[in-house]
Amino acid sequence: MGDGRKGRHPMPIPGAFQRFVGNLGIAPETQVVVYDDAAGQWASRLWWLLRDYGHGHVAVLDGGLTRWKALGLQLKAGHENARKAMPFAGKPGHMPTIDAVRIEAQLAAPGAEAFTLVDVRMPERFAGAVEPVDKRAGHIPGAVNVPFAANVGPDQRFRSPDELRAHYEKVLGAAAADTSRVACYCGSGVTGTHGVLAMEVAGLGTPALYPGSWSEWSWLGAERPIVAGPADKGSRRRQKPEARHQVPA
Repeated sequence: MGDGRKGRHPMPIPGAFQRFVGNLGIAPETQVVVYDDAAGQWASRLWWLLRDYGHGHVAVLDGGLTRWKALGLQLKAGHENARKAMPFAGKPGHMPTIDAVRIEAQLAAPGAEAFTLVDVRMPERFAGAVEPVDKRAGHIPGAVNVPFAANVGPDQRFRSPDELRAHYEKVLGAAAADTSRVACYCGSGVTGTHGVLAMEVAGLGTPALYPGSWSEWSWLGAERPIVAGPADKGSRRRQKPEARHQVPA
């Protein structure tokens, strides 16, 4: 947890994450399968972190524990026997990211190298109609809204690659052809990774992640420009309302 300057869920300290992974007994050749019971929104964060630290043998269990239970597959209570701990030498930097400085620069001087920002929060938070966590309500100027919940179906499994591709091409337009110039963000850097994973599933490549996300961008002390909504609790550097770019969940 941070104080807000770098977002609520900043990237882990490298040494701490390396010890965490090493204590799980994850070797370079270990196939890791990550799951949760929330449509992959938490599992995708660990998937992304392991990839960022250079561990390519990692996948997210499609449908997670919810799907596992629906299929009547075996469950076991309690903790499994731990694997033997071993040093984990992976280092961060293998996944593309952008930061607030980069976004501020492109807002000040838009150009061909600008990133298309994808806000994966729910439409009501994107619009600033509600804000249950942060003091500022709204979104980063120029962002488009593709809620992460729309990446999955009612069974919490990811939609097919073709469906996801059509879904993202609809809102990203020409930017979908080069996702190296696309960056996902969310409230605090967790579900933004769900958007990264979904675009990979769609065969669109690997977009960047803005780890600090809305909680960093909207930190009151930074006074960054926002497109504010009716639930906004601040008053600094509000951006005029813009045309809404949203995809229904």
